[in-house]
Amino acid sequence: MSMSIKMIVATVVVGAGVTLGCGGTDQPGGEPSTPVALPHAGLRATAYVSAAKRWINPAIGVCWEEVETPELAQARSWIRMRIQSELARKTRLSFHGWDACPSGYFDGIRISQANLWPSTVGLGTDVRGVRNGMILATRFETITDKDGKPAFDLCTRSERERRKCIEHGALHEFGHAIGLSHEQNRPDTPADCTEPPQGNDGDTLVGDFDAHSVMNYCNVDWSNAGRLSYGDLLGIEHLYGRPNAIDIDPAGFVSIVPHGASALRVRHRLFRAEVSELSAERDEADATFRIVPGLADSSYVSFESVNFPGHFLRHSNFQIVLAPRAFDPLFDEDATFAPQKGMADPAALSFESFNFPGRFMRHEAGQMRLTERDSASFVADATFTFTAPAWRSKAYRFRSVNFPNKYVRHQFWRALLLDVSTPSDYADSRFDVLPATSPFVRLRADGASNGATLRHRNFELWADAPELSPQFASDSAFRIRRGLNDNPRAVSLESRNLPNHFVRHRDFALYLESGTSAAFKADASFYIEVTDGT
Repeated sequence: MSMSIKMIVATVVVGAGVTLGCGGTDQPGGEPSTPVALPHAGLRATAYVSAAKRWINPAIGVCWEEVETPELAQARSWIRMRIQSELARKTRLSFHGWDACPSGYFDGIRISQANLWPSTVGLGTDVRGVRNGMILATRFETITDKDGKPAFDLCTRSERERRKCIEHGALHEFGHAIGLSHEQNRPDTPADCTEPPQGNDGDTLVGDFDAHSVMNYCNVDWSNAGRLSYGDLLGIEHLYGRPNAIDIDPAGFVSIVPHGASALRVRHRLFRAEVSELSAERDEADATFRIVPGLADSSYVSFESVNFPGHFLRHSNFQIVLAPRAFDPLFDEDATFAPQKGMADPAALSFESFNFPGRFMRHEAGQMRLTERDSASFVADATFTFTAPAWRSKAYRFRSVNFPNKYVRHQFWRALLLDVSTPSDYADSRFDVLPATSPFVRLRADGASNGATLRHRNFELWADAPELSPQFASDSAFRIRRGLNDNPRAVSLESRNLPNHFVRHRDFALYLESGTSAAFKADASFYIEVTDGT
């Protein structure tokens, strides 16, 4: 996804020092006062910022005004976690201290946890060193609107909702503290955003109106569900420059080594992720992953299996498993991780969950899990390094489950199930697995000079030379799924353009068919074998 900056227009800074009341109708989880359609979601949305009030030093101190109590300590932990995961990880900004405010001057953001309207005294450096310069409520029962009615009713319904309100509201107020104005204050705000301007204006427009900004009262997701929008990030980048990204090749193949255990690798076995030594060629393939842009957010990463293309590491019940990509947001979020400097070694990496901030991928008793810091060994167990892929420059063969001495191979370009007894047979049974539109792949005959690729034609499987046509692209795309016969080591190949139709052998030729019988499921299931490509 790319967005270009459309314009930078100077406006006037007004109301310096005026308290920003961040309440009104943008109650968490509720609807704006007037239902808002969002036709602007596809625009090059960015932000409304105060360049004059940016912090010169992006390392900003934070302190707390009130004496700590158990309840305040819990809220502070939630706030710090949200700010670290959203602002500190994704931008050039960092936040340090987080201790009690001194009696004298403090050069940073002073936060009061009084149960009042969440607010800041201004934008950016307006809050610098000001007592109670930011207010972040931890209880919402006594906060009322101008008519004396409860202003944050949803925040009082459960502990889960209270935590969301605390975290999401904190991200919004920190947005002000680093120089972001309310998005609805922009002079180019569309007519369908009916929320009135509030608080201080910025002095710089960066791009178009951002319907999804964490600073936008017209966002149907209050504070954008506690996550910075892409436009927010571009606005912050305009103020503070590009973040120092962790150097990860987004298309690279790697193996993952646990900290302090150079003989071990993260690998999948029976679709569960574990840490173990590698003793066979299949182990090497199981321990090799392709690093791809995060399925839920391209600023994060996801891990795709090299020998089960279209299958990704994800967490399920806080266990790390390998699963075929499902077309639903939950899967994409579960399979997306934030790479951070390693907890045990800053030259290494730790991987925080996208949808469970504060939980990290770690190994424990040989199994890969997603946990919070819960033991003395956590720091080391949640730290990893990348190394050269255990598997490389290899092709695949597909061996029949119910005829285990026979392989998928092409003969005169027809795809068949045959014995492999000669070097030529062996060459004809090897296929390169290439990415198509995720989660689909293409199977190219390894070493074929014409690039012959497996495709279905009139429900028969052929290895045809590629054609620049939509029909060929669809006919040659398959999804690798868990074997229909429920053998955990087998896979089945489902057609992209004919869902629920699978590659199966019949009379030792390959066809694309659908079926539910035990015989069909066995005919449509294959073991994958990794070869050295020679």
